Amino acid sequence: MLYRCEDCSDCPYRSVCCKAKDENRRKEISVCWEFQKMRQKSYQNITTEEGKLLRCNRSIQAEGAFGQLKHNRSFKRFLTGGNIKVLAELLFLGLSQNIAHFISKCNSLVFCCGIVEFYLI
Repeated sequence: MLYRCEDCSDCPYRSVCCKAKDENRRKEISVCWEFQKMRQKSYQNITTEEGKLLRCNRSIQAEGAFGQLKHNRSFKRFLTGGNIKVLAELLFLGLSQNIAHFISKCNSLVFCCGIVEFYLI
């Protein structure tokens, strides 16, 4: 939906509201009501108790994985260019992170269950 002022030439707030240098140009505001409804629904979801808990847990979980990649694996930037190559590199990073996590879990079972120890080369 597009809202347009009919005539704002006599408006005392024209200099603040409309930055156009052309005096005949009118102020236009575009509003997408479908987006506003989705935004309101999203706001209602994240302000519930469950939404607050999920937001808190998500920030902790995502930050931990990125922190591991950046600090422990010294990841600074992607080495390739292009969307497909960057996606492939990101998938390999995620795969290596998951393998390291799996090996760590298996090694923690060695002390309590006597299972064979794994090593990450």
